[in-house]
Amino acid sequence: MALKKAAALGSSVTSSSTVVRISSRSLKGVRRVRTRCSRRSGGFGKTRLVRELLRILEESGEFDTVFADLEGGATPANAIAEIGNQARTTSGLGHRISHRLRQLGTRIEALEAADLRVQLRADVNAGNWQARGERILAALARRDRPVVLALDELPVIVSRILGRTGDRIAPEGTKAAGEFLGWLRKMGQMHQGKVTFILTGSVGLQPILRQAGLSAHANIFLPYELSAWTAKRTRAPWHC
Repeated sequence: MALKKAAALGSSVTSSSTVVRISSRSLKGVRRVRTRCSRRSGGFGKTRLVRELLRILEESGEFDTVFADLEGGATPANAIAEIGNQARTTSGLGHRISHRLRQLGTRIEALEAADLRVQLRADVNAGNWQARGERILAALARRDRPVVLALDELPVIVSRILGRTGDRIAPEGTKAAGEFLGWLRKMGQMHQGKVTFILTGSVGLQPILRQAGLSAHANIFLPYELSAWTAKRTRAPWHC
């Protein structure tokens, strides 16, 4: 019912499209979906749409949800720090995430969110991001309810990791991006049925991966076209 409600969300938006990728191995009735939706300023853009989906799923009582905005990051370590920071705000996850990170030597005290983000960025680095990320995902997977983890602006951080300059990509960037995307794919497979990834971006991820020769890392996602709603559909009541 929660997913049907989310599917009914709409706005009479008609401008440039954005990509929403959903690996839905644990969402009931939906598996590994990539959704393309339209947006306009002030309307239902991809971020607002995903946040509303998470709200509906949370209120259904069937899922826990985490939303992490990766737009400000430039490295895999930045992504893991942001995921860890946001995961700690989820009901009941703060203590478990903190415990897992302390086991790896990360210093976590009672900090404000902004301070915690800075501390996590300092503690998660190129040498330990995979181990810390695995601890965070393991903590999420141990929840009684499945967790939906939305990663906003994944294409932006992947592009930065690649070190893209026009049509040029640094070889070391391809290696780093491949490791990050491979890790993300591995986590999706390892925690199948426990953690569902929603990967969103203002630009498409697939063209970036094709340019870098990394398209295989997206093969657990299937496309689902979500076109703009008509004014009539927007005003229609939700059907559950």
